[in-house]
Amino acid sequence: MNHVMDSQVSVLDHPDQRGGCLDMEVIRAVDALSQEELGCYGGSIPRNLKHYLEHQVCWLQDSIYFLGIDLGHRPTPAEIADKILNSSHSERYRAYYAMRFPDMMSMS
Repeated sequence: MNHVMDSQVSVLDHPDQRGGCLDMEVIRAVDALSQEELGCYGGSIPRNLKHYLEHQVCWLQDSIYFLGIDLGHRPTPAEIADKILNSSHSERYRAYYAMRFPDMMSMS
């Protein structure tokens, strides 16, 4: 997800609508970060890899869902790969996780 749109807020603020699990307040904070600020989270290490990866799956599912909304169709594997590889996706997720679960990260 890159810069959440108003139409996406209601889905994320009410996760019971489709099982989403992201925190809108934290996503907005991540959206406000510059590339340099995102880089500050690069050295953070999850203390519980299973927890980190479970939440990353949710992040990816929501990202794919919103990509489909943006495109107007179910995204192809190539479109998904392009979005992930060209949008600081990993850096954004790491910052999101560190903000949402600060006790679950070690900063190196």
